[in-house]
Amino acid sequence: MSEARIDLTEEQRAVVESGSNRLAVRAAAGSGKTRVLVERYLRLVLEQGLGPDQLLTITYTRKAAAEMKRRIVAGLKAAGKRQMAAQAESGPIQTIHGFCERLLRENAPAAGLDPEFKILSDAEQKIALHEALRQALAYETHDDPAVERLLQVLAGERQWGQTEPHSKLMSECERCLEAVRSNGLDMERLAELYASAETTLAHWNRVVLETLPSGARAACQAFVETDLFLSKAKAAGQTPAWLNQLQPALNEEAAIHTAGMMHLVLRAWQLLEERQFRRQELDYAALEARGVLLVERRAAVADRIRRQYPVVMVDEAQDMNPVQHRLLDAIGAASEMLVGDAQQSIFGFRHADAALFVSKTRDREALALTHNFRSDEGILRFVDRYFQRKFESDYLRMTPPQELDLDAEGPEKFPGVEFWPCDKGDWHAVARNIAAMIADGCKPGDMAVLVQKWGSGEGVLRALQAMQIPARIAGAASSFYTRLDVRDLSNALAALANPYDDFALIATLLSPVCGVSLDSAALLALRRPVVQALTDFEPPLESDLAPFAAFRDWFLRLQATADRLSASEALGEVFAGTPYLQNLARREGADQRLANVRKLQRLAAESLEMDAGQFAETMREVRALRHREGDAPALDESEDAVTILSVHKAKGLEFDVAVLADLRSSRQKPADSTLVLPREEMIVVKLGAHRSNYFAFALERKAVQEALEETRVFYVAATRARKKLCIVLPEGAVAGSPADELRSMFRFGIEERRPQAPVQ
Repeated sequence: MSEARIDLTEEQRAVVESGSNRLAVRAAAGSGKTRVLVERYLRLVLEQGLGPDQLLTITYTRKAAAEMKRRIVAGLKAAGKRQMAAQAESGPIQTIHGFCERLLRENAPAAGLDPEFKILSDAEQKIALHEALRQALAYETHDDPAVERLLQVLAGERQWGQTEPHSKLMSECERCLEAVRSNGLDMERLAELYASAETTLAHWNRVVLETLPSGARAACQAFVETDLFLSKAKAAGQTPAWLNQLQPALNEEAAIHTAGMMHLVLRAWQLLEERQFRRQELDYAALEARGVLLVERRAAVADRIRRQYPVVMVDEAQDMNPVQHRLLDAIGAASEMLVGDAQQSIFGFRHADAALFVSKTRDREALALTHNFRSDEGILRFVDRYFQRKFESDYLRMTPPQELDLDAEGPEKFPGVEFWPCDKGDWHAVARNIAAMIADGCKPGDMAVLVQKWGSGEGVLRALQAMQIPARIAGAASSFYTRLDVRDLSNALAALANPYDDFALIATLLSPVCGVSLDSAALLALRRPVVQALTDFEPPLESDLAPFAAFRDWFLRLQATADRLSASEALGEVFAGTPYLQNLARREGADQRLANVRKLQRLAAESLEMDAGQFAETMREVRALRHREGDAPALDESEDAVTILSVHKAKGLEFDVAVLADLRSSRQKPADSTLVLPREEMIVVKLGAHRSNYFAFALERKAVQEALEETRVFYVAATRARKKLCIVLPEGAVAGSPADELRSMFRFGIEERRPQAPVQ
């Protein structure tokens, strides 16, 4: 055994040296699972003779893959195995999507693909999906009674903030389509289940039947295909809340609407697959689906993959979706190790299914990593006390059980944990507490503010900036394409591509590209087409004369050749020939604005096949679809600044000080108008104000799932702290909410920090 592994704990050593070919490892937060994966990898290579190209190692993110690869390469070099290190550098240490891409490119003929197929970006996938839904709506409207009934309710109803007439319907269909594709549901089976209102009701009844007590199930079995099923279920035993009052008319209406929506969704799915095959473009869901089908249907390919990768190791296995689990099962590697923690499964919105990981811990050798190396003892004891109560017997403790100390005086203390009581949304109070900690000697760069909503993060950022505290938002899922600076450049590109686009040209004149006054722009807008009026227009304000003349000369010279420029080249002309960057630099928040401009330029450089007009149109489409794209980082990561990030982005990271800024003050309930329960293949639509019995049933089950995930989000957030955990407790929290539970459980054991009054 190498010197590098001498200091492994007994738990870690058991995992590294396990001879099991079917191993599941439960790894608590901060328990060193990455190190264990690396050490097991090195043992298989250095002591058992496997080559780095034979170990398929799957991580959840590219960043995690890069870090694992770095450690493995360093370990092989330290052992004097430089050739093996070079193999590991290019070997299969990657995300599941990276592996699927590799699998399909290496077996392109068998998969029916061009080896040079394109991977769609998130924005491109959104556009493709939306176009498929629009086509489905056009195809299915005229000859499908269920779709017509659906449109009678939703025709012209817009989603908030959108202008498209069917945006509400499109949004619901889009969410449903993403869910059924990502969970690997079968298109043909769904078509059978939701062929009509009658088949829909029968399917719902079968799902409900499986949840009834055994006695009630036997009494109701014969009525599944009839209208009497729910009344029999109600009479058969204890009535659940969702069945208190039967709603036969609403139930029938919900079945009709659901059947209609599923007809649209399944037609759009078919059109999307046809488009992707025709263009040889795949999104991530298609990558996974085609990878599974390739291995399941091509025995020769499956055999070769098994020989190629006799060992598979998977990190963060609790965050895999059903399609990804199906792919691993289809591969059936000789040796497979899954490492994960159901307590840290927080990606349900990406269709992760922690239950599949839990089930695999029960049918193979299961080991645990419980010792937390990250957090101080007071934080660990606090986390164990709270979450053992929440997860009960399923909880994986990080500290040993302690006997009651009969000589201890007063309540148990949890050093390192603070409560920050303040009014809900009072981000200035949070900022004042952070300022106080900095005054006490804490460095801003050692602090992270964790949020569940990006609105909270932006509120904290503004409050910190107002106090001159350096801060950055990391990886915000914000609306990058709706930022004014991005829209200004989009308008400039649109005007260059089509000078007769009056709106784009006037908007460009008002923007920092030119900067004329609203008075001048309004007068010019009266003369259509605006481009023809540029040559003889005289601005009424003297301050507009010079900028307008400079813009006119630049624009009229360039627009004659702009149609031959790529979007990247056109942006370069804007930056070189106008005072846009200088004007932008004088505006408030210039660092963030300029960072976003650099990001837009990079995106344009990655789309060299697009001219200025095509790129501007793509940005407009993405903006209309409300695609959430993060702002560019405005500060360098090495700068000493408070980091603000979502709990999901913080997973896998650690900080000396973690501030949980927006703990839920009330219990949340799913608010979607379309509920999808993938495991039961159950989709239920609610379009009116009143719930059908089936929607109430699905809502109850969904609420349980989301409440559990909310608890896991809190667990992940609380275990990011090394030395100090600060929890903002909103005043007036609803009974039973996390904030209320914390106050009740730790009323006397945790220090409270009240925000100081602002300095006048």
